Amino acid sequence: LAAGGPFLNRGTGRSHPVVGDERGRRGLAEERQVRTSISKQQATIVAATLPSILARRQQFEAAMAGHMARRGPFDPHKHRYQVTTASIIDMLLDHAGGIAEDGGIAIIPHHGQRHQRMEIEGDHYSAFGDGLAPILRDVIPAEASPEAIAAWGDAYWAITRSVMADAMRLAA
Repeated sequence: LAAGGPFLNRGTGRSHPVVGDERGRRGLAEERQVRTSISKQQATIVAATLPSILARRQQFEAAMAGHMARRGPFDPHKHRYQVTTASIIDMLLDHAGGIAEDGGIAIIPHHGQRHQRMEIEGDHYSAFGDGLAPILRDVIPAEASPEAIAAWGDAYWAITRSVMADAMRLAA
């Protein structure tokens, strides 16, 4: 798999863009060693609801930015919460598009590296995670079943843990 080539989601058949040539040098086989997972049922739910979230991304991002401004560890006058929110959403949605049919999550390394440079930390991830369920209920109300909320919550935390572990491994 060459850098910049697609990562095919076996669950949906959609390709996911690969960013950066680091992944290409390491190869997909090595990258898949740094994985975590969610259940197959949750992977199916995430794949089914992802198109609705992507279609409403602006609404999702605006609602989450408002939540992060109120609840996050920020000085709201500096507006850093907007950039942090956008970066975490990028991480979540990019990885959600690459969740395999079996629930495996292949890490896209540039997200963790970017978050380290931006000094995004545990408090930021926690604030985002706290807002995820209510915001999903607002953004995709028809699809925000308890199972969908749980699937997205588990996917978010699995992705966050995996991306941060990979970033720490690369930094070492």
